Amino acid sequence: MSRRTDVVTGMTDTPASGVSEEHGSSIGLAFIGKPRGYYSLSSKEGVRQLQSVTWPLQSYLELGALPGAVPSARLHARLILYEWGIQESGGTIELIVSELITNAVQVSQGLERSQYHGRWRPGTPPVRLWIESDREQVLVRVWDGNDELPERQEPGLDAEHGRGLVIVEGLSAKFGVYKPDRSSGKVVWALCEC
Repeated sequence: MSRRTDVVTGMTDTPASGVSEEHGSSIGLAFIGKPRGYYSLSSKEGVRQLQSVTWPLQSYLELGALPGAVPSARLHARLILYEWGIQESGGTIELIVSELITNAVQVSQGLERSQYHGRWRPGTPPVRLWIESDREQVLVRVWDGNDELPERQEPGLDAEHGRGLVIVEGLSAKFGVYKPDRSSGKVVWALCEC
């Protein structure tokens, strides 16, 4: 079952109805101009740095950690970007969404419970997708319930797996990961310029 909400604010990583006003807005311009690369944001200061911009265009989608989540998330991204008039970057954003959701679904397999905003939930956790934009940039964030941080791999030419973060790095201006407060798992994010 999926759920779509078009308004999300804050690093609280929930639909707008559950947003705490104490949190700022999402990842943004704080990283523009820094070298391309991977940012691991384990400190509270790093997460605060990401809260410097309010995104006027925001979308949220929650999906079961199942193979069908990947095409559903890609379609969602395509339709949202079309609705926002940002089709030119659509193929790139769709590919980033696809790679991040694929990784989230894979690492969610076998999990028997997760914590999200202080509430423990039994069963395989869902994957959560946020797409945010100011029409000059698009931010993609994906939450999964697995606590293990992703590691960039250097796959061989004949490898069938392991290229996801390499692709995300190549297509985005910045990307990284952070662990949200009061939740298990992590959020992997990528920022792209339109």
